[in-house]
Amino acid sequence: MAEQYEKSRAEASKPAMVAAQELFFTGSGRAKRGPPSPEMSGVSTPLGTDATMQTATQQAIPQQPLVQPMILEDHTADQATASGFGVNINDQGAMQEFLNQPVHTAGDVLKLVKTYHKAVIRPEMFGMVAQLETAIKKVHDHTFTCQKELQFMIADNRSSQKHAAGLQLVTTGWPNGLTPQQREYMLGWMLGNTPEIVTYLQARGLLAQNYDHTALSPNGYASFWFNVLSTEPVTVPQKGGFFSGMTLVTFKSWDLRSAFLRRYGGAAGMPLYIDQNTPQPNRHIRVSPFTPQWQRKLEAPLRVLIAACNAHPETQGKRLIILWKTLTLMQPTEDRDFKPDHTAWARLFYEERDRTFRGSDVGEWDQFWPWSQALVPSPAASVHLFALSI
Repeated sequence: MAEQYEKSRAEASKPAMVAAQELFFTGSGRAKRGPPSPEMSGVSTPLGTDATMQTATQQAIPQQPLVQPMILEDHTADQATASGFGVNINDQGAMQEFLNQPVHTAGDVLKLVKTYHKAVIRPEMFGMVAQLETAIKKVHDHTFTCQKELQFMIADNRSSQKHAAGLQLVTTGWPNGLTPQQREYMLGWMLGNTPEIVTYLQARGLLAQNYDHTALSPNGYASFWFNVLSTEPVTVPQKGGFFSGMTLVTFKSWDLRSAFLRRYGGAAGMPLYIDQNTPQPNRHIRVSPFTPQWQRKLEAPLRVLIAACNAHPETQGKRLIILWKTLTLMQPTEDRDFKPDHTAWARLFYEERDRTFRGSDVGEWDQFWPWSQALVPSPAASVHLFALSI
């Protein structure tokens, strides 16, 4: 049987069969409607008369089948079966005598069926299976190439996200009713009071060596200091005329961003002023690093656990200590003092399993699990964040 299948493989690898399969893949690609061309994009109705006629023409063209079935004719199948019994198929008399022979026992029936299967059915099936195997190899080659290209794009995208995040900082603590224009004064004041930023502008001739910051116009105070930013500060709008409590700033260089973070980073924050004489009581602007999108996706399961802790009544008034670098959630405490025996409730690990990137939570589930039953399906189940071919 193996030798018979190898012959079918050899037949399926012939140029004629390969060309027929190439026509199938080419025709399938042409039949699919691609993106509109510049000419079609300029018209008011992309699915106009021309496009409709083109679609109808494509549907009228018969599709090349992927598998070319090799079906034996009746007389050829009779000859192939008779050949298995040692009959000279070139002798018409011998063939007619074989066909007229009566079948007496069940053994004769089984022998006849077995011979017909080996001589007719098996070659037909092997031929189609071998053609399908050849087509699957072609699809696998294209899939492997596409997978490699996607891996390159993923790595390049993550590198771009990391580079962009290295120039960005997140400012939080803004009231939702404060417009982006009202936030400019505070951002400009913070930029203007960073020595490295002042030196940067002086070195480029944008600021005098003996400048007086009080001499700058209040209206143009913030916009002048935005020269150290590659884009305007970004504030996401919300419904009802409100805005996000976060404003994103993007610097031109890593040094400027690091200097700004060193000066204003931390949990304390800076008191918020809308202008020189208008403070906002109980409002402080905090500055924190910006993380790439793929890193925030990795943190997503841990944020679910944090939400479960924040929603439980026993954690109200307590502090959650989170070790972001190791994705570890510590047991809630009354204060932030260092404790050498502090318990880690949960820690998120990632590993490659079955050619996918999977995450799993490990920790003190006997303490944490009763709080998170409503949010986490099972403590022993792995959290499948997203599938990524390696």
